[in-house]
Amino acid sequence: MQQFKALIIKEWNTHKRNYLIPLWVLLAVYALSILTLIYGSIRYGLPSIIQLGVNAEAVQSVLWVMQFGSAVFISWICILTTLALSDATLNQDYTKRCEIFHLSQPVSLKKILGSKAVFVFLGIFLQYLILVIVNYLMISAGMAIFGLNALTSGWNAILYTIPYYITSVLMLMPTSWFFASLFRKNSPLMMILFFAVFDIVGLILKVSWGVKLYSLLGFWSKVLTIPFQLVGRKLAAPKMLSIDFSNWATFWNQENWIWLGINIILVIVSYFIYKRRNIT
Repeated sequence: MQQFKALIIKEWNTHKRNYLIPLWVLLAVYALSILTLIYGSIRYGLPSIIQLGVNAEAVQSVLWVMQFGSAVFISWICILTTLALSDATLNQDYTKRCEIFHLSQPVSLKKILGSKAVFVFLGIFLQYLILVIVNYLMISAGMAIFGLNALTSGWNAILYTIPYYITSVLMLMPTSWFFASLFRKNSPLMMILFFAVFDIVGLILKVSWGVKLYSLLGFWSKVLTIPFQLVGRKLAAPKMLSIDFSNWATFWNQENWIWLGINIILVIVSYFIYKRRNIT
C-alpha cells in the first residue's frame, strides 16, 4: 500500500499541471462570464431568462439546459484531459529519458500501471465530480439572486451527466490507452490517423462495392454528442426526465456493451505491449 501511495504521489507531482487543466478552464470561463454579465447588464439590461415572467415551466427548462450544458462542458474538458494524460503517464518518462530509472525500481509493473490508471481515470473523475457540484452550486446561487430556483433542475442535470461521463470514459479511454502503449510519441495523433484511414477505406468499399464497414470516428462522435439528444428530449417533453439514474439505459445499448468487451481486451493487450517495450 505504501508503494502504491508513493506511485500515486509521483504521478501527481509529475502531471499535476495537466491534471488541473479542467479547473483552470472552469475558472477562466467563470471570470469571462462574470465580466460579460456585468457589462451586458449595464449596457443592455438583465438577461432574457430573468424576464421570462410567470412561465415557470419554461424557466425550469431553460435552467435545466443551462445546468446540463455547463456540466457537459466540464465533462468534455475532463474527458480530453484524461485522453491527454493517458499518453503522458505512459510515455512522458520515455520523452524525458528517465524511463529506465522509474521501471528499475523494486515495484511490480502491475502496481506501476495500476497507479497510472487510478490517477488518470479515478483521479479525473473525482475532479469532475467536485467541479460539477461546485458549478451547480454557483449557478444555483447566481440564479437565486434573481429570485429563480435552479436547485432541482441543476441536481437533475448532474444526475443525467454522471452516466454520460462514466460511459464516455469507459468507451473511449481504453482505446487511447492502447495507442499510448503502442506508440511512444504522438499516440493521440496516431489514433486519429488510424480512425481516419479505417473510415476512408470503409467509404471506398461502400461506394465501390456496397460493403459497409463500421465507422470508428462515427462511434466516437456518437458517444460525445449524446447530450444533444438529451437536451432535445428535455425540451420536447420537460416532465419526461425524472430525478434518477434511469437514463443509464440511454447509454448502455448493445453497441456499447460490445465495445466494453472490446475495451477490456484492449486493456489486457496494452499491458502486455507495455511490458514488452524496450526500455530506453
